[in-house]
Amino acid sequence: MMLEVALKFEKAFARYEEEDDKFVGYFLEKENGKKMIGPPTSNDWECASIFVKFLATFYEVTLKFSGTLQVTSNNFYHEICEIHSQLVELADANDPLLSKMAVSMKKKYDKYWGNADNINPLIFLAVVLDPRYKMKYLRYCFDSVYDSESAARIIVKVEGILQCLFICYADGKEGAHNKDVEGDSPPRVVPGKEIRRRRLLETYMRQQQTDTAENKNDVDKYLSEEPISPMTSSFDILLWWKDNSSRYKTLSLVARDVLVVPCALKVG
Repeated sequence: MMLEVALKFEKAFARYEEEDDKFVGYFLEKENGKKMIGPPTSNDWECASIFVKFLATFYEVTLKFSGTLQVTSNNFYHEICEIHSQLVELADANDPLLSKMAVSMKKKYDKYWGNADNINPLIFLAVVLDPRYKMKYLRYCFDSVYDSESAARIIVKVEGILQCLFICYADGKEGAHNKDVEGDSPPRVVPGKEIRRRRLLETYMRQQQTDTAENKNDVDKYLSEEPISPMTSSFDILLWWKDNSSRYKTLSLVARDVLVVPCALKVG
C-alpha cells in the first residue's frame, strides 16, 4: 500500500524539514487562495500508521481473491467473518480515530454482508464442501455473526440447497444399482419349519438395506464423518475430492462445480 511505503520515509521527511528551506517554503505558499496544511507532523505519521493497520486486512483479502491460479471459493466466507471480527474489535479500540473508522466501516459491512439472506448461498456451500469444516463450522460462523434466529434459518436453507443440488445431479438414480443387485439373488430354500421364519428375516434384511441406501445418501455420509483437521498444511481441496470421488460419486460432481466458480461471480 502507498501509505505503508510512505511510512518508511518518515525520517527522510523530517530531514527535509530541518535541512531544506525550499521544502518548508513550499508549504508557506497559498493554493487557490488558501494556505497549505504544511509538512506532515508526528501526529500525521501516527494517523498514517493507524490507517495502515486498519486497511491491512482488506488489502490482504483483495490480494487473495485477485489470484486466478488457485481455488478461493471455499475461503471467501472465512475472510468475511474475519473482517467482521476485526471491525468489532477495532470499534472498541482505545484510539478514537481507529474506533471511529471501524464504526463507519462496520456500517458499510452491515449494508452488504449484514443480511445473510442477501448473500449468494454458493458462498456458504463452498465452506460446507470443504472437508476441513463442513456444516458445523458454518454454523459456528453464523452464530458469531448473526442472531440465533437468522443463523438457524440460513442453516436450514443451506442444507436444503445442498440436498436439492445432490438430487439434481443424481437424477433420481441413487441406490438403483444396489436394488438391482439385491434382486438378482433368489431366496435360499430352507426345508422344514424354518422356511417361513427365514423368508421373513430375508425380507426384513432387504428392507433394512433399502432404507439405509435411500435415507443415507452422499450428503448424509459426508456430513456425518468427522472433518479433516483445519491445521492440515498444503491442503488441496480439489485433489481431495478427486481422490474421494469413488466414495462420493454424485457429491464430488457437485463439489467440483461449486468450488471452481470464481468468488467474483458468486458475489455478483
